[in-house]
Amino acid sequence: MTTTLLEVRNLEKKFSSKSAWFQSKKYVHAVNGVSLELNERETIGIVGESGCGKSTTGRCVLRLIEPTSGEVIFQGKDITTLSKREMNEIRKDIQMVFQDPMASMNPKLTIREILSEPLIAHKVPQKEREPLLNETLRLVGLSENHLERYPHEMSGGQRQRIGIARAIILRPKIVVLDEPVSALDVSVQSQILNLLQDLQEELGLSYILISHDLGVVEHIAHRVGVMYLGEMVEMGGKEQLFLIRKH
Repeated sequence: MTTTLLEVRNLEKKFSSKSAWFQSKKYVHAVNGVSLELNERETIGIVGESGCGKSTTGRCVLRLIEPTSGEVIFQGKDITTLSKREMNEIRKDIQMVFQDPMASMNPKLTIREILSEPLIAHKVPQKEREPLLNETLRLVGLSENHLERYPHEMSGGQRQRIGIARAIILRPKIVVLDEPVSALDVSVQSQILNLLQDLQEELGLSYILISHDLGVVEHIAHRVGVMYLGEMVEMGGKEQLFLIRKH
């Protein structure tokens, strides 16, 4: 039986724009009425051209950007209505991997400190932290020898593995992947995609994969949504959508 883990209903995000002081304020619909469902152990790919609203959709789901309207239902709760404290609890279960791992890490911190941040923020007991650090590094194909390094001492692929490790160290249920391999060499991209598939199998993760690269989405997605000008114009199974494209 398929279990729905996340339901997004009529999600909207408007940004205001004003070119001169005497003009009335105008609004741009970055996300306009997007709806989708994500099941357990499923990967939904969201594709579209640059500026279509796919990354904004992912950030609204995590409330890194506050949506203008709509609902994001997780475990029976509309998380768009939660307080900051309540949302911090939810963040243990919904994490994000960013496009540029270097930009999302503090270069002054060691890998140990970077991976420890979420453990400290969510009050994981001290005695549990070291085993979690070592086990999570093993899961992403690195070793405890990397813990005392700094981000600039690692390759692009290794940094993205650290970004993935930081996202999964609290053992979330959902990970939003925002262009997770677009900043990497082609030779490394398939390694990271295969790693994501292995982690999904081992940890039971569900993914929202945001990408402009149809090849990346075809590699690991089960269903695919196509966004255009802020709207979800098509959604279907991977095989169906790639064989018969309506948009």
